[in-house]
Amino acid sequence: MWRNFGHAHYHVATNRTFFEGRQRCLDMGSGSGEFLFMINALGGDGIGIEPDEEYASYCRDTLGLDIRVQTLEEAKFAPGTFDFIRLSHVLEHMRDPVGSLKILADWLTDDGVISIEVPNIEAEAHAKLKGRMFHFAHVFNFNPYTLRLAANLAGLRELPDSQKRLGKYTFGFFAKGEYDDTMLEKGPANAVIMREAMAGHNSRLVPAPRGSSAFARFIQINRVRIREMLAARRFRTHREIADHFATLLR
Repeated sequence: MWRNFGHAHYHVATNRTFFEGRQRCLDMGSGSGEFLFMINALGGDGIGIEPDEEYASYCRDTLGLDIRVQTLEEAKFAPGTFDFIRLSHVLEHMRDPVGSLKILADWLTDDGVISIEVPNIEAEAHAKLKGRMFHFAHVFNFNPYTLRLAANLAGLRELPDSQKRLGKYTFGFFAKGEYDDTMLEKGPANAVIMREAMAGHNSRLVPAPRGSSAFARFIQINRVRIREMLAARRFRTHREIADHFATLLR
């Protein structure tokens, strides 16, 4: 819980300009609800869609959130219902990512924003052990180019501030926009990038994460885990942790 709320707080605080002033929010695949709780703390009115009943019950009972136990296909909202939609580590599980994004784009207001984040298969080719890169539940894998291509095919264009700051990541903020047919021209070059990344992954015994070494990354992760455990011990309940991080936004 401490780790999840720490990530949610950092995410909202770092990208606050995209969230503030958004009133009607949808968290598609809301999981254990940390992001939705933080958005509500900023004054939003959030709804979560979560197909897992245990996650949904936890969010309702512990965090007081409005969670619907549905899939995307089961959810029914009128066009223009939301001015903000979040899709975090969900799109890679969907069998028709472009079709799913088209549905979500229809639920956006004309000036609405959708946040999309997925695992970066290009980065994971460097950071993960050989044979440990693919997740059985990930139907599609994305790198920065293919995420933006999927959004473009669904009638979504990345906001300029997002492109400038987040363009090298598999994460961005998008709005409704015209289809850009020039994006397809970059496909062959991206294919070369991914072939090289996969060839490197399959030839290495030890991961080679960008900007670090495997050993340094291992030490860093474990230092963070220890700090998280010590910090979380100050709180008695999950709700106290949630309220603590919400207070940091004010």
